[in-house]
Amino acid sequence: MTLHAAHARTLVFAIGLSALLVGCGGLDTRAGAHYVSVPASELRRPVSLVDPVQVQLPKGTVNLPAGSRWQKIGAIPRGDVYRRVDEMFSLEGGYRGEALPVIQAGQLIGFYLPGERGYLSLGKPVRAPLQTGF
Repeated sequence: MTLHAAHARTLVFAIGLSALLVGCGGLDTRAGAHYVSVPASELRRPVSLVDPVQVQLPKGTVNLPAGSRWQKIGAIPRGDVYRRVDEMFSLEGGYRGEALPVIQAGQLIGFYLPGERGYLSLGKPVRAPLQTGF
């Protein structure tokens, strides 16, 4: 094998690995640029999480307890962004500050990270039904 062919194979492997990692929950800083806040006049009553939600991320496990209260505060193109009402929610593993769940059609699909100005996608959406009127 020539030196050029070895470099080409290494490059192809690196590109493939990068694509795989992004699909498994990479941080997308482009999504953060499209965050839109809900105007204060349109804020609704908080909702509660019906069932507990557990998600495995590359840097640890995330647990959202049943009955926890969330307020829709904005949206990104992928879904609605929620903030925990009764306490701050963050992710372990070196992410800065608060983590805000992104929910679309009753599915947790990722987390908006305002400190990173990015979106951390889940490899696979997780059922996260919300209820009003608690």
